[in-house]
Amino acid sequence: MNLDNLVKHYYLNAPLVMSDYPRREFAFQHWNQPGPNARDRSFGSEDELREALKILSPKAVYASNALYLDPANRDKNKKDLKSTDLAFDLDFTDLPLERKSDDFWSNIEEIAKDTALLVEETLPSLGISKECLLVTFSGGKGFHVRVNGEEYRSLTKNQRRQIQEYVVGKDLSPIFTFGYS
Repeated sequence: MNLDNLVKHYYLNAPLVMSDYPRREFAFQHWNQPGPNARDRSFGSEDELREALKILSPKAVYASNALYLDPANRDKNKKDLKSTDLAFDLDFTDLPLERKSDDFWSNIEEIAKDTALLVEETLPSLGISKECLLVTFSGGKGFHVRVNGEEYRSLTKNQRRQIQEYVVGKDLSPIFTFGYS
């Protein structure tokens, strides 16, 4: 089985865990090309997306955290943003120097620990159920954690900032919290 057939077989059978297909912008990364390079795509259903994946067999597929009235519009100002998923992007490039390594897999292992902490402890401490979370490998340097649920999409910018600051421990004093600096 060649690579193209292997990828097509994968996309035919892979679980595509997503909601609101018609409202999301999808992007594809074609082989031997940088980053997502085919943007502004929209699909009415999982079946439509799967059919496109079978035909295109891209290296990677991306779905927006944002939901739009017209996600396929090439003019960003005319997409008409309706809501945005609460999501977290954890990359090993954000690890403190003392936790970084020259080895890719060691770095992935380190950021996986942070992702597990976010999913198992931090978000549940905010009342966000683990059952609402979708964790995916970003395809590069870490993991994405998406919080499913309409109640999280309606959070204000200020509420999202407060959650972010809580998650990263902004203004947390290690000396007072953990007994060391």
